[in-house]
Amino acid sequence: MKRIALMRHGEGDHNVERFFSGNPNHPNYRVAHLTNEGRQQVKDSAKKMSSEIKKMNLKEMMIFVSPLPRTRQTAEILQENIFDCCPGLKIEEKVVDSLIEVDMGDFEGKNIEEFSYHPWNLDHYQKYGGEGVEDLLKRGRKFVDEINQLKNLPDFFVAVSHGSPLRYLAQVLGVKEDIKLDTAGFYLTNFDISSK
Repeated sequence: MKRIALMRHGEGDHNVERFFSGNPNHPNYRVAHLTNEGRQQVKDSAKKMSSEIKKMNLKEMMIFVSPLPRTRQTAEILQENIFDCCPGLKIEEKVVDSLIEVDMGDFEGKNIEEFSYHPWNLDHYQKYGGEGVEDLLKRGRKFVDEINQLKNLPDFFVAVSHGSPLRYLAQVLGVKEDIKLDTAGFYLTNFDISSK
């Protein structure tokens, strides 16, 4: 039985300035970095996560991370703060494309106020050429398949991603709750990775 933390990135520029930022290949893509508040949120979450790690008496762990800057920054801060709390812990990081933010189609780079939408409803993205629920479930299964192919997977690992991809990854992992994480929030769960 492995233990995983599903972790959303800390608050980013896009959360404060209220613009869509998901697909770096879209011509309207705007890069989003963590704000100072977002950095502090990650530090606070890292302290909470470290207490769980200490209980497990781990020697190593892995962090799987979306390729976008705000998630990479989150993973970096997470590592630094876990090292401080758990010296000697070996942490490996792996960038995984299947954890990237939902493709928002023509919403990309635009101001949120320009559209009438609900942030957890993906139907609006799909109508504008982006991804829908089935796309994210497929990506969640792909992530699990990628994990299954790794040799010597540690007993604890973290998936640093974005709200919607984590919500549907949780479903793929068999989590019964509807996970809607706040910025820098995380959800711990046990599961037998090989049976998913």
